[in-house]
Amino acid sequence: MVCVRVSFVLGLLGLAAAWSAGCSNEPAKPGPEVVLEQFGGKLGVDVGGTAEVNVDVRSRGDAELTVRLADVRTEKYFGEALELKGPGRADDLGKVSRVLYSARFTRPATDKGPCAGKESSLLLTLTRTGASPDVSGSIKVYCTPDAKGDEVDRILLKGALPRLK
Repeated sequence: MVCVRVSFVLGLLGLAAAWSAGCSNEPAKPGPEVVLEQFGGKLGVDVGGTAEVNVDVRSRGDAELTVRLADVRTEKYFGEALELKGPGRADDLGKVSRVLYSARFTRPATDKGPCAGKESSLLLTLTRTGASPDVSGSIKVYCTPDAKGDEVDRILLKGALPRLK
């Protein structure tokens, strides 16, 4: 009988401690995503100039991609310098030992080029094989905000993105 009372009292004390520690019925707020891997470097661009690229691979396979084009002849679309930054994907294509990094960026309408007066989108894709730092890919330009329809231009990228973390 004493054991039952002690267990009951200890159980109540445990509930009280949990309640005082701030337990509630509210769902837990997600913490910040962890960056598992970081890659960065300058890539060559087929039309001249360079692209500074950074890829932060997140804990859920998501990635944050940043691309800065410098001295690239893209003024017909978005001026001389361009920085794209936003969420993307890092998809492991295990059967072929490749990783595909991709992101879609939407740009406001400009008065230049074939997308004049239209919102446009840019689709970035980069592929890495195995543990090599070498990547290749492209930025495709579409005259629609959802990267559908015919691409109107393509900028090819190639070089090394070494691991930073």
